Amino acid sequence: MISYIELSVLFSPGPPEIEGYVEGETVRMGDTLTLACVSRGGNPLAKLVWYRNDQQVDVTYTTTGRESTNTLTFVVESNDNNAIYRCEATNSVSLKPMIAMVKLTVQFAPSKVTLVGPKEAQEGDTVTMFCTTDRSNPPADVSWVVEGRSVQAATSITADPRGGWITTSNVTYTISGHERNMKMFSCYAVNKALSETLVESAVVSVLYPPEPPTILGYTEGTPIETGQTQQMTCISQGGNPLPNLKWFRKDKELVSSTTTNNNIVSAESSITVDDNDNGVEYRCEASNSASNVPMFATTRLTVYFPPSAVNIKIKPKRPKAGQKVTLICECASSNPQAEITWWKDGFLIQGTPDGVFDAPNGGRSTKNILQLNVSAEDDGAVYTCQATNTELKQSAHDAVTINVLYKPVFETKPLQQYDVIEGESTIINISARGNPSTINYSWSKASSSTSQMPADSNDVAITSVLATGPLFNMTNVRRDQAGQYRLEASNEEGSSFVTVVVNVLYAASISMATEVAMVDLGSNAFLECQVDANPLSDDVIRWQRMNFDMSRTRQSMENGRSYLIINNVTREDSGIFLCVADNGIGNEAQKASTLVVKHKPVIERAGAYSKAAGSEGEDVRIVCRATGAPNVSFTWFRDGSTIGGSKKPSKYDIKSRHLDFISYESVLTVKDLKTQDFGDYECIAKNDLGFESFKIPLGRKSVPDPPTSLSVINATHNAVILTWTPGFDGGLDQMYRIQYKKE
Repeated sequence: MISYIELSVLFSPGPPEIEGYVEGETVRMGDTLTLACVSRGGNPLAKLVWYRNDQQVDVTYTTTGRESTNTLTFVVESNDNNAIYRCEATNSVSLKPMIAMVKLTVQFAPSKVTLVGPKEAQEGDTVTMFCTTDRSNPPADVSWVVEGRSVQAATSITADPRGGWITTSNVTYTISGHERNMKMFSCYAVNKALSETLVESAVVSVLYPPEPPTILGYTEGTPIETGQTQQMTCISQGGNPLPNLKWFRKDKELVSSTTTNNNIVSAESSITVDDNDNGVEYRCEASNSASNVPMFATTRLTVYFPPSAVNIKIKPKRPKAGQKVTLICECASSNPQAEITWWKDGFLIQGTPDGVFDAPNGGRSTKNILQLNVSAEDDGAVYTCQATNTELKQSAHDAVTINVLYKPVFETKPLQQYDVIEGESTIINISARGNPSTINYSWSKASSSTSQMPADSNDVAITSVLATGPLFNMTNVRRDQAGQYRLEASNEEGSSFVTVVVNVLYAASISMATEVAMVDLGSNAFLECQVDANPLSDDVIRWQRMNFDMSRTRQSMENGRSYLIINNVTREDSGIFLCVADNGIGNEAQKASTLVVKHKPVIERAGAYSKAAGSEGEDVRIVCRATGAPNVSFTWFRDGSTIGGSKKPSKYDIKSRHLDFISYESVLTVKDLKTQDFGDYECIAKNDLGFESFKIPLGRKSVPDPPTSLSVINATHNAVILTWTPGFDGGLDQMYRIQYKKE
């Protein structure tokens, strides 16, 4: 039998080899470089690891047959110059790694160029600019271009510890006077091996002062009203840098807003002017870093302002009536100068100018004098001084009240009448005014027999009168207290007097009126009425009568006596006329005057007086009523015989009476009525002017006669008032029934 055994002998791999780059060769930055590390043999096969400058970068590898391979591919960068790439091969039996390494040589251009130097320069300045490249391999060549022209420069090259070289160069340039705005410096760094060029440019701003500023928006000498807003603009052109503009009021800087348009700078300041701005200098300054001293423009404002106040002085301060007073008015500063006028109670008073003077803020102060001859009427008078700036139409005012000393003056007119109603009380106040205002009063009645009336007077004629100061108190006034009263008022300046009239008013009363006037038919009637009243005027007395046409009458008035004339009287004019007196005080007074027109009797023949009725055994009244004047008498007849003569007195009873000034009535009573008593009874009424007869039938009781003269005297939405004349009642009490029909 045969048996086999296979032995696996472990041994170290072969040393690694680097393929793809030979040390000393040159690669360019940006190239893609592939380095392959290969190790052959070994059991087990080698593990391959790449390191860059001792930093592990790749551990991936592959094996094929008896080889291990680790391929590293990367883009070459500038920091790969002089970088050491190392490959280590190890397996489980290796005592230490086997190593292969290469050092790269990389060509690269500088990554940047730095240009350092001043940013600003003025005329005559010498400017030095420094140009430094970043690392480069091989070193970069540096050249300068100033304002498009090449210039020579000093250059130095130094090695960089990280590899490569740094090139440094500087150029010096003097700024001439004709140059403006800026100088362009350009540094060119060229890596010839790579044909790459970097350019860095810097601008040196050439500083120069701006043009002198100009002020726009206000023309010097143009007036501005105080309180208005004035906008002024300062403009300056050119300069590098562009100028900084500032506004000043005197030496105080103002707030302004600045705008720039190309090479023009403007600064606008908005000023609300007041009195203090008149004649004040406003200044605009323009400066930049090239200015030795600021350039400026100035203007002075002309401000119109009204006077702020007016002051009045009075001489003497407390004048007496009749003296001359001087009022002096002076106004505060105004531009242009103010005009002064004087006023009293809305009326213009002419004063006298007294000079114009210099005043603050470049204005002028005006003075004016007013002279017065004062009287009592001027006490408390207010005089106003008005100072007006006519350009602005604005004014200032001051007023003074004159205190004039004068003796008492009564406002009451002489013989002023005071009306008081009899029986009432009143207080008459007749105050006087004076200066000093402490006034003493004394009352007396204007009668030679009446002495002064002190407050505690016991004079019987004035027991209901109490005089206290200017007050004249009358209680329960009587008409005999009417008359003139004198009041004296005095103060330290003198005395004054006034007389007043007390007029006692009392109600109208009728002292006499015609009682009865009897006149013939067709003639004129005269009625008279005498009245006492205060006041007593023509309209106090009037005549009236219900349902009478007063246009047929005439009235006349003389000394409280009124006459009423009724023309061409008729029988119907008989009646009562009222004399009415009313003067508006108390109740009206009335008295009746009766007019009686003479005429023969007229018997009433209608209604209840046209018939009589009764039942047998009763006493029946037969009424005969007549009007007439003068006095009317009645005679009754039955069957041609006078009742009361041959007729039995016990059967009849006759009673007559005078109803009013022309109405008369006779009542015939038939006692114990019998059948034979029914029939006609004749009534005869007579007087001095004639007679009239009327037969009144006496019958049995019956239904009443219908009423007559039905009429409506008032109607509302839910009520109506009717009136009618009753007919003969048939000898019985009547009742009425009203019917109505809706439509």
